Amino acid sequence: MVVSGAGAIANGLCYYSYYADWYSLSSQTAAAAIADVLWLLQESGNAFYGYMVVKTISNKPKKKKIYYACFWVVFALVAVFRLMILIRRNQLLNNVFPDDADRIQQEINMYHSFYFCFIALLELVNAVFLVSDIVLLRKESVKASLSIYNVICKSSEIRASSLVFIGVARAITYLGQQSAQSASNEISQLDRFVYTLEVLYPFVMIMDILLLRINTAKAKSNNDSTHKKTVDTVSATQKEKDHNNV
Repeated sequence: MVVSGAGAIANGLCYYSYYADWYSLSSQTAAAAIADVLWLLQESGNAFYGYMVVKTISNKPKKKKIYYACFWVVFALVAVFRLMILIRRNQLLNNVFPDDADRIQQEINMYHSFYFCFIALLELVNAVFLVSDIVLLRKESVKASLSIYNVICKSSEIRASSLVFIGVARAITYLGQQSAQSASNEISQLDRFVYTLEVLYPFVMIMDILLLRINTAKAKSNNDSTHKKTVDTVSATQKEKDHNNV
């Protein structure tokens, strides 16, 4: 909900900043800056679902510290490039360097490429640590809970492949952007299509959560059933012994 809400507000502010010419320049500049911050929340926020899963599952303190370091270093790089995009867009909107508008747009495109690549790397960090933790947990777990870890592992693969594809695809397609927030050629139109996939990505997380809850409920039901059968067997055996003693 947070990711989807941030994306919706950012897209509304984008229209306010780049398409509604009747507003004051200062208002458009402020709206563009807020939109960039919200896009950071939307696009990098997808990776925080995996972060919460790893944080919950991992039980090795040293390994968890390494994971935290890797995750936050990559996230810091994502935030730095988003900040550079925000600054350059502010200069472009205010026409600070009128003779260098094309060069600034190319710099913005390049920053976006690094930005999306680091977002893809962020989810890869999640996937690597999550899968390694699941492998260790499966060795220590009873059979009844193996299905849960299988679901978590598969969902991690789906999330990683989806976000890596989106990140790499947008890193490539954004290089063809010719003007600020305008799909003026084929490759920028393709970028809009990939962004649509990114907007729909939270539905993948919703399905992932539902699937995990269903499998958790099934595993709990199986455990309760196994426990009940064990208790009944022990009780029947005890009654038989008591009867023989009589």
